[in-house]
Amino acid sequence: MILDRLPRWLVKFIVWLYKQIWYHWFASILLGFWDTLFGALYRTQEKIFGISLWKDWQHRPCPPYPIPMTDDDVPVKPERCDACGQYIATMLVTYVPVAHLIDHLPKDAELDPSRIHMLNGQAMHSVIYMLGYTENLKRVWNPLPGINYMEFAVGIPNVRIKRPNGYDFPFFYLPTLYLSRFYPVLMGWMVGYRKHWGWVYGEDNTYHITKLTGQKILSATFEIGSLPPRIMGGPNAVHWRELLDQPHANPFGPDDFLYLHYHWDWQDALLQPVSADVEVFEGLPGLPPGKYHFNPLNTGEWIDGMAPVGAFRLCAPFELLSPFDRKDLERWRIMMNLVPATGTPPPPGGGAPPTDTSNPPPPH
Repeated sequence: MILDRLPRWLVKFIVWLYKQIWYHWFASILLGFWDTLFGALYRTQEKIFGISLWKDWQHRPCPPYPIPMTDDDVPVKPERCDACGQYIATMLVTYVPVAHLIDHLPKDAELDPSRIHMLNGQAMHSVIYMLGYTENLKRVWNPLPGINYMEFAVGIPNVRIKRPNGYDFPFFYLPTLYLSRFYPVLMGWMVGYRKHWGWVYGEDNTYHITKLTGQKILSATFEIGSLPPRIMGGPNAVHWRELLDQPHANPFGPDDFLYLHYHWDWQDALLQPVSADVEVFEGLPGLPPGKYHFNPLNTGEWIDGMAPVGAFRLCAPFELLSPFDRKDLERWRIMMNLVPATGTPPPPGGGAPPTDTSNPPPPH
């Protein structure tokens, strides 16, 4: 990214700006104009090339913003200058070999040893593949419609930032993102997300990612399971909800991070298990090229510190908080009793995931 080539003094200054409340409002007002302009442009295109991913969950009423904080949320107050919208996605949640993830972590980051599990002789770690659609992204204060776009992301939870004297764990890191629109790609670059512009499209039960050059990356088909939709705020989804609630750490420049947070409205979110068949053409973090099957999510309990695996569809209102200082998370460590793990990770194993993830643990 271009940010990685900026002079260190300029990166430091930008990071300082991002921590100022007045700058949050300045950027929000400036971007609010472009949200509206590109939103109108993209909606015109959608009259010809509509977005039909999980149409039965599109256009659900959103809650009043800012979304109220919960007792276990990060102690960073949502503001009217934040971005907000609704996220509709198929999520594939699984465990993969540590060896398939460590090369995708940024400098000064590592997988927490206590969240690595030895399975069948291999060191395994959780990963979430999000085949999603962001609906009506805009600023909280802006009453005009925002932008819609498809977005694929790979999420690695339980990442530790190796920085002394401050909150360091857990963080959520996204090493790979592909988007269907350039404007949200640019917005992501501004806060350190490693976003790529590509062809991301699909119908109600399909999803496809292709580079702008035409090279295929991923294709998937979904089928709704037998269980009805349930509210994500209930007890049967608490495991993956906890992982998605972790604050984000984005590498910014040669040696800095920006810290952000997706503040989800779980009380208005829907979850429903689905099955998914996925073909990967170009390797992704944790998924080498090949064909994979994901059974509907097992909504059971944590087992030996591992969340159940599988696939589900999700519809959740969210608010993306502006970048904040790492020290703001110190109180969260106290609230949640987050004690840094000690020890050395088990030696990573090699090998490729199987072509069928029917029986947990998947890819190994």
